[in-house]
Amino acid sequence: MSTTVQKVTAVLLGKKIREAKGTVFRVPNDPGGEGKAFIRALKQYLNKDDYRLRVRFRGRRVNHDHTRKEDAKSFSIYLDKK
Repeated sequence: MSTTVQKVTAVLLGKKIREAKGTVFRVPNDPGGEGKAFIRALKQYLNKDDYRLRVRFRGRRVNHDHTRKEDAKSFSIYLDKK
């Protein structure tokens, strides 16, 4: 895991996410794959009994009603308390 992912994960784990109803993070879809690695780490360590994780693609829409995974410039991560 890269140092950027470790730093962001440490910051998120240090915050009190329990108090938020729906937390949103914007993570870039960079060529190095750090954004995807962060999402994988978040899925691995998330308390799935209490929280739900949703990932949405953000970026340019090309002849579609939504952004496709291939066209995504970033990801929006939603943490919802169950």
